Amino acid sequence: MWLQIIRYDVAHGIQACLLFEAMNDRGRPVKDFDKVKNHLIYTAYKEKDEELADCVNEAWGEVFRNLMTIENKGFDEEDLLRYHWAVTHGGVDTFNYRVFKEELSKESDILKEIRSYTDTIKELSYVLKEILDPLSEDSFKDWKNQTGLIEIRDALEGLRRLRSVATFIPLLLASRVAFSRSPATFAHIARLCEVYAFRVYKLANRRADTGKTVLYGAANKFFGLRNTASHQTDEQIKGDIRKSLESILEYITYYCDDGQFSNFLKRKDIYSSQERSWLEGYEVRYLLYEYEKWIRLSRK
Repeated sequence: MWLQIIRYDVAHGIQACLLFEAMNDRGRPVKDFDKVKNHLIYTAYKEKDEELADCVNEAWGEVFRNLMTIENKGFDEEDLLRYHWAVTHGGVDTFNYRVFKEELSKESDILKEIRSYTDTIKELSYVLKEILDPLSEDSFKDWKNQTGLIEIRDALEGLRRLRSVATFIPLLLASRVAFSRSPATFAHIARLCEVYAFRVYKLANRRADTGKTVLYGAANKFFGLRNTASHQTDEQIKGDIRKSLESILEYITYYCDDGQFSNFLKRKDIYSSQERSWLEGYEVRYLLYEYEKWIRLSRK
């Protein structure tokens, strides 16, 4: 077996970016995430801001290191790219590289937009690591002494046990960023996601994308609150949050209100070892665990 290495010496970083259009330094098929990084660096160089180009390169290194810690969770950089697109655009998580380039080229302050994009995707990579590994000592360090942390970890673990994390990630990412000073608000949203997952997706047996437009719309709205304009009052902000959460709650009630919830649990085929069960084994284990926990807490 022969290994041949071809060396290309370039005089400037922008030439390296141009070479990337035909070559991939990670030895894998070129992904959109690589293309975005390359285009941001290329544009920064073209605008004669080498410092920003270096910042993009360093940020991408941080992102990859964060994602490596959760690579066994089934998520990668392409997922992060989609989630970032969802929280910034709302309603859709299908990333379109061509649209991305077009939007960037139309920005009046393109360097500011590159810095903003880089900062937010790096921040979301840290938050994604928290959401997918909530029990880690490195997760939610800023909320370490807050009373809501136990509930946050419990709700996120509940979503993991229900195997229903993915649909809610944009909303959880946006909420963590927007409500970084209010763990109680984030705890409420995380718990609402868990209830939604069990009632709508598991008991009511609805498709895994049911209500995704509402969830992603709320994510987009919450993400926009991280830099709230000064003309908005606290009451207006609280009103926007309340409306978004009420919309999510309406979906839960529509597909599985308390009466329907009770009826589902009374089904004879809720679980059966001999015929097709309404709930799968892991869903039954979730239900029994939560029921036992509720009994234990109610006796205190």
